Amino acid sequence: MGGFGALRLAGKFTTRFAAASAHSAITKFSQMRDFVEEPLSAFTALEEDRSVFDTLQRNHARLPPFRFDCGLEDPLLSANRALHAELIAADIGHTYQEFPGAHAWDYWHTHLADICCFTPFSPIGLVRSQSGKTRATG
Repeated sequence: MGGFGALRLAGKFTTRFAAASAHSAITKFSQMRDFVEEPLSAFTALEEDRSVFDTLQRNHARLPPFRFDCGLEDPLLSANRALHAELIAADIGHTYQEFPGAHAWDYWHTHLADICCFTPFSPIGLVRSQSGKTRATG
């Protein structure tokens, strides 16, 4: 699903996710043109679903904890920095980090542990209930 999907879906369906995390996230649908071979017209996206920030802002009162990071050599670095700045200006809590690296598997593999340390999962797992409360499973 990628970072765009992870952050946007957690922001849109706030009761279905206990947390969200992304590496090297596309933050606006239009940025996909640099990463796909097909024209963007081949993809379906509602206008309200084309911006991670707009989705997060629309549901800011109910967001699960989320984080994102980006490599210093990643072509999406400026977009991730802009999202971080927009979230700060809107007073939307989040975690953002930058590390050496590019938009590549080496970077994502190296920082996979950052996701594991951030998410509220234990070996038995956590599930967010319909009431919004998090409970252990297993």
